[in-house]
Amino acid sequence: MGHSPQIKSAYDSTNKTYNYSKVFWPIRPIIERADFTVANLEVTLAGTPYTGYPAFSLPDALAFDSKKAGVEVMVSSNNHACDRGRQGVIRTLDILDSAQLAHTGTFRSTKEQEKHPFIWLEKRQYKIALLNYT
Repeated sequence: MGHSPQIKSAYDSTNKTYNYSKVFWPIRPIIERADFTVANLEVTLAGTPYTGYPAFSLPDALAFDSKKAGVEVMVSSNNHACDRGRQGVIRTLDILDSAQLAHTGTFRSTKEQEKHPFIWLEKRQYKIALLNYT
């Protein structure tokens, strides 16, 4: 989640950017030990204006800092997935792609959903199909 106080606390007025790295430091050792790290993206990355409840849109830095912290997959289908409409869904997926975060749950089109309805996660002898829907 990303309520307005969390957006405000991530803002660095010195260089006018957002940074979520400090959010992940306390749990980074846990993330690093995990076989798979999947996070629920219960916001959109739909661009400005950045807002919390009821129509969430957080800075793109959330995706990039999540990736740096070790998150491998974002699931995006939840009650806030469409907070900024179709364009918000598409922009969110574009940002996750640019951050090199695998994702499932929301899709740009029915064709995309039919082509990749889930993600395969593989490690050692494990192969898991990850689905996300609401």
